[in-house]
Amino acid sequence: MTDMTDRSGDKRRHPRLMREETLSIRPVSGGQGIAERDAIYCSTVDMSASGIQVQLERPLPEGQHLDIWIALLDDLGTYHLQGKVNWVREESSVLVAGIEIMPHSEDIRGWEELFS
Repeated sequence: MTDMTDRSGDKRRHPRLMREETLSIRPVSGGQGIAERDAIYCSTVDMSASGIQVQLERPLPEGQHLDIWIALLDDLGTYHLQGKVNWVREESSVLVAGIEIMPHSEDIRGWEELFS
């Protein structure tokens, strides 16, 4: 699947793509970008140019900054992004978090191009 456009009619700021991908996230301390612990591997629920919704095994605090690596299937590339946990909640017995992609991320231009 190479068509990265959203067909759901969602009225968010950026279209969401329902797509399951594997990614690693590392919580980082204060704006220093230093990893606090080992990588957490999780999967996406949906994603857009400005955010990713992921399933987690354990909660992360709201406001937590993250170092993110995501390798997309279908040869769509590997992206190094920075993010921030905006919310965490339980949905249908699954822990889900909304992560905002930071505009200063290393691969932000390539990431945003996937959704244009």
